[in-house]
Amino acid sequence: MGEADRSPNLDEQVAGLVATLTPERIEQVARQLAAARPGRLRSGITAHELIDALLGPVEGASGAEIWRVRLKIRAALQATIATMPNLTFVEGDA
Repeated sequence: MGEADRSPNLDEQVAGLVATLTPERIEQVARQLAAARPGRLRSGITAHELIDALLGPVEGASGAEIWRVRLKIRAALQATIATMPNLTFVEGDA
């Protein structure tokens, strides 16, 4: 199976995921991730952690495809979190 065969399926998966990125869903996953941390580390989570939890494993995709997907999800997260008074998206250096 070549990249052209995988991309539409991956794009559909991402479109479906982005459609579920409601403030309620983001807050639910963020709280679950924070609760799994030791008490002193519960004040925040990284975008990478949130994306990993939402996306799950991606098999059969190239590194470039996965990076493209992660950027799309990150942009959608950032836009949605901007509307949420109880969460803040903080840009990192990396």
